[in-house]
Amino acid sequence: MGWLFSHPTRDALISELLANGETTNCTRTVLDHHLVGNVLWQVVKLVPKRDGVIRGVAAGETCTLIGCDLLDIHGGQWGHKSLNESSGPFYWSCPLHFLSRATHGINPVWREGVRRYHAAR
Repeated sequence: MGWLFSHPTRDALISELLANGETTNCTRTVLDHHLVGNVLWQVVKLVPKRDGVIRGVAAGETCTLIGCDLLDIHGGQWGHKSLNESSGPFYWSCPLHFLSRATHGINPVWREGVRRYHAAR
């Protein structure tokens, strides 16, 4: 997925990214978040409203995942690129305590990178 630039301020973008929400397919609740520079980490609970919305998760079941939003400004607009743990983002500043909270999209190689990052600090 590419970048989406749509907000006049960084704070407005972050507020929208941290907002809980509901669509016709899914409900989304942000359980925790942490901002490191221009990398916004989130632990997000998703509940699909029908089967097939999230692979391996039936309608009404809960899954929790780690999300990573890269933030940047271009042409006077703040934007983001959304990634999640399963895509193995090349960013390791995710808080260690987030790892135990995720139940879906777990990427062991990425998690080891997060642990090495924190051990080296």
